[in-house]
Amino acid sequence: MKNIENIGTRLSAAKVKMAEKMGAGYEGSEISRNDMVKIRSELIGIHAEALSGDLGTAIDKMKKKAKEIGEILIFSGHTLESALENTKTARQAFWNFFEEEVNQQRLSANALLQAASIVDQVLDASIISISECYIASFKENAAAADDAALQIKENKMLIEELSAPVVQTVLEGTLLVPFIGRIDASRMEAIQMNVLGSCSENNAEYIILDFSGLTEDVDAFMFHLLDQLVKSLKLIGTEPRFAGFSPGAARKIVELGLVNDVKTFGTFRQAMYDLFNEKGMALAAQAK
Repeated sequence: MKNIENIGTRLSAAKVKMAEKMGAGYEGSEISRNDMVKIRSELIGIHAEALSGDLGTAIDKMKKKAKEIGEILIFSGHTLESALENTKTARQAFWNFFEEEVNQQRLSANALLQAASIVDQVLDASIISISECYIASFKENAAAADDAALQIKENKMLIEELSAPVVQTVLEGTLLVPFIGRIDASRMEAIQMNVLGSCSENNAEYIILDFSGLTEDVDAFMFHLLDQLVKSLKLIGTEPRFAGFSPGAARKIVELGLVNDVKTFGTFRQAMYDLFNEKGMALAAQAK
């Protein structure tokens, strides 16, 4: 864990610089650039605390802070789309930070994957808290707005899309999709389009579909859609890899006889190690 704590220390030291690189923030916002940098720096600092200390405490702190930010954004008239798009920017900023750590030979392969997992958990907590603020606001105003039902539906789709974001990993040409929560057939169809579009746009060679955040309550038809996604990915030249299936989900896949030609790993970390080895690459040991 000492390596992880060191990453947290360096992330904390770099938080202001990272916040400045992330841009102005919300278009048309009344929040000044200096204030936006301060807010983002504080949020990055919470991620650093998660790496340096107690993950559970950091997640609780992030939920509280994200709720405050969500309420401010709602009051300022910002859409849920603009709020959640900023979480995409943050997720990519962390990957850029990890890539620089690797380039400077300060980050081992094991520490890289542990740190990425911790950061993703804290960032996911912020997505959920901000989304809950907007959903609560939509429900409160539903009676007064003729199109409230449609608005809730549209924003629910945004939440679903961003709860399975497509992320560029530190390995060039390799994307990651962490699945979170319950995935039904309708939601899987939306994810299919997002994943295929991102792979085509980025000319992805590999994509890791990480199901470790998936709930046990899985619609069987979802696996048929997953099988379709695998075949479609191969047609556009992207090789899918699976990680994090629970025993129950794995049993259903075997029973259905689906996607049995895809390399599968217990964790995202194992999948990344395999790709490094397959490409004949090795991350340097962390500098002392």
